[in-house]
Amino acid sequence: MYNPAHILAMEIAKVTDKMLKADILTKAKWTKSQTFLSRKQHKNNIKGSIKFNTKYNIVSKKILLVDDVVTTAVTINECAKILRQVGVVSVKVLSVAMT
Repeated sequence: MYNPAHILAMEIAKVTDKMLKADILTKAKWTKSQTFLSRKQHKNNIKGSIKFNTKYNIVSKKILLVDDVVTTAVTINECAKILRQVGVVSVKVLSVAMT
């Protein structure tokens, strides 16, 4: 499947000589398309749909989340919240576009 955010993250990892771990956060459940949802509907739709992969120890780590397009920031905020709950000290976001 074509994933522009993953392609961008791979290039960033190469240039910065950092590890790319694309499966630290995974989808816990299927969600309907969020394209035409309001911010409130998007927030309700995404809640509980992302989970932390417990095979990683990321306590006290700094994480860069990479997304191609941020629309409402609901997904990014949910990801950052989960990462902070497991002990990440810093979550930064890089996006190519914001609508």
